[in-house]
Amino acid sequence: SGVLAAIVYSGSLGAVIDSRWGKLLLLKLAAMAGVMVMGWYNWRTVTPALEVAAAGCEPRLRRAVRIELALGVTMLAITALLVVSPLPGEH
Repeated sequence: SGVLAAIVYSGSLGAVIDSRWGKLLLLKLAAMAGVMVMGWYNWRTVTPALEVAAAGCEPRLRRAVRIELALGVTMLAITALLVVSPLPGEH
């Protein structure tokens, strides 16, 4: 909804993407995609390995948790930058 509001406000998708706000939003969406990929990886690979107590599953879980945590912190930082950045068309 934020992207749609920015497009309506600025007049075009190109103006949104060319703005600092748009670039930050794309970074946040990329980080969110990373979180989703890690969630899928945990669901399909790590959790089944933990259920059968497969060798080496605990280090994989720790690594996956660290990556997800790093992506989450990155998303929070980007959100903080988005809040203080002017919307496309505001200058």
